[in-house]
Amino acid sequence: MLTYDPFRIFSSLMDSALSGLSGTSEFSSKDGTFRVVYVQAAAPFPDYQKTATWIKDIKALCNEAISGSGVELGFTGEPAFVAEISTDMQGDMMTSAPITLALISLIFWICYGRFLPLLGLLLMLQLIFLLTLGTAGLALNELTIAGVGFASVMIGLSVDYGYFIYQSSLTHSGTARSLQSNSLQSIVWTAGTTAAAFFALNFSSLPGLSQLGNMVGIGVCIGALVMLGLYAPLVLKFRKPLAAPKTSRLDAVVTSDRFARVGMWITLGMVFLLLGSLVFKGLPDSDFSAATFRPRKSESHAALSKLYNRLQDDRGFLSLIVSGKKESEVWERLSRAEDALQAAKANGTARHFLSPLPLWPELTHQKTNLAEIKTLSLQSPRLKSTLLDNGFTEDAFALASSFFA
Repeated sequence: MLTYDPFRIFSSLMDSALSGLSGTSEFSSKDGTFRVVYVQAAAPFPDYQKTATWIKDIKALCNEAISGSGVELGFTGEPAFVAEISTDMQGDMMTSAPITLALISLIFWICYGRFLPLLGLLLMLQLIFLLTLGTAGLALNELTIAGVGFASVMIGLSVDYGYFIYQSSLTHSGTARSLQSNSLQSIVWTAGTTAAAFFALNFSSLPGLSQLGNMVGIGVCIGALVMLGLYAPLVLKFRKPLAAPKTSRLDAVVTSDRFARVGMWITLGMVFLLLGSLVFKGLPDSDFSAATFRPRKSESHAALSKLYNRLQDDRGFLSLIVSGKKESEVWERLSRAEDALQAAKANGTARHFLSPLPLWPELTHQKTNLAEIKTLSLQSPRLKSTLLDNGFTEDAFALASSFFA
């Protein structure tokens, strides 16, 4: 600031206005061992991948610059958050969907031990995902990373219709049309209620959650159509001879009397255990903070927390806006506000406050200072030459020149 105000015309007023603060700034901690550099990109980022690349380049430059110096770096701000969350979500998508498909395959193989029906089921699930993306592209203006990121939910719901159709086909002796007709009512009711629950997320105030509901709701509806229209005729082509088993390999286990007895005791035990924990331990705590939207491990949030701890923490600040029809009216209201804030500080309600009152124009003060300023303004050429002779540029005199004028 002194670069543009070497005579401290404005800076002296700022010193007075800031006198109640702790001595930190948005650039440096009070002890000088924590400093912030604000970096702005030269152009807007077209997508999250460009953002992540830019952040990576910035980190490489900075790490090279501080190599061996003992300085620790942290990166925060919107680009850092976007790069971190988006790349993490991309990684989640690349792991969750394949894991879901692998588990589906494992369960199907344990139950039926058939390769071709399983292969057809997996192809149907991939087709459902692609058709859902295409439908979303037509119906929605844009997709958030959260909307696309939960593809495994859609896959896990749509596969149920495929399992149902395949199990029905094992005991079905008619045509594909009759299999579709027999399965239609159950699948339509199941898909309808599930899709309705997810479409209800459109009432959410969070765009990502609304899009998640739309994506899964659309996927469930398309999944029902694909399984009925394509998978049902396909599985009939994979039927084994009449001597082949007509049930799942696990049917004999889950329908046995022993399984029912053991399951009953396990269920009763769970009921008493969980109800007991609810009585003695109480309801789980609720967390309504913004922390629930953060990744489990976030370097950006860790850096932001350090910034809040070491610099001025503005999360507890309240902005007060004072307006009026003319300058004198604002001055009067600012004065009353400052008196109230001084009283709040005295009784401990407020720790400190920052007031623009020292900077606000006031007619009486202006008239009192006019003679002094006029004397100074006559020395304007000498003051300017003094700055130039001491290594300042003409820009350094711009504020003083405006002030004298």
